[in-house]
Amino acid sequence: MSDNRQFPRLKSNAKVKWRVSSTPDSLPQLDDGLQINISGGGICFVSQLSAPIGTMIALELDLPSYPTALLALARVRWVDPVEAGGFEIGAEFHWIGWDSNFAQQQIANFVKAKLE
Repeated sequence: MSDNRQFPRLKSNAKVKWRVSSTPDSLPQLDDGLQINISGGGICFVSQLSAPIGTMIALELDLPSYPTALLALARVRWVDPVEAGGFEIGAEFHWIGWDSNFAQQQIANFVKAKLE
C-alpha cells in the first residue's frame, strides 16, 4: 500500500509541549509529549493527556537543527489510546511560526533533507 500524503513524514523522538487553545478554561500550562512523526502538514505525538477530536491545540516544537522552538496551532484529527498508557494524538497544522507558509515549508524541507 502506497502512502499518498502531500508531505512525507519523518519519525522523530523530539519533545513537544502542547495545550488546548480553543477555550478560556483550557489547560493553563503546556503538557509534555513525545513526537512520533512530523511532516509539513501535521504531527503525531504521544501524551499522557488527551484532547477531543476537532479541538484546536497550541504546540511548541523543539526540532533538531532549529535554533529556537517552533510555535504552531493545529486541529486534532484523531486520538488513539496507547497500550502502555497515554494517548497518540494526530493533528493537522493550521498555523506555524510567524509566517505560516514559510514555516510550513521549513518543516517540509527539514523532513525531506532527513529522508534523503
